[in-house]
Amino acid sequence: LKMIMTEPGIADCDHGEATAEQRDAALETSKERYLALLFLSNPDGYRYKKLRDDLANQYLMGSDNYPKSLEQAVKLLNNYRSGIPKYRPKGGHTEENVAFVQ
Repeated sequence: LKMIMTEPGIADCDHGEATAEQRDAALETSKERYLALLFLSNPDGYRYKKLRDDLANQYLMGSDNYPKSLEQAVKLLNNYRSGIPKYRPKGGHTEENVAFVQ
């Protein structure tokens, strides 16, 4: 909450100096970010592992591209193109290891 309080456009002040309205706004912002990250952490690890790895690596290099709202998280997951099929092959079979005998 203290980090969010110092962001421009949220409260832009220290936690102790904030008004009740500023604290409420910061709390609402932190809830929205928490929901976005929670939503991002739950989808299929098979399909979205690369996205989560990319976001973590970008953050490590100083670029915070994590979604800031639930709406942004939904948009990111719906539109992310990883090159991985939407559905896993059943039974672990892929095109490479399936043979048909006549």
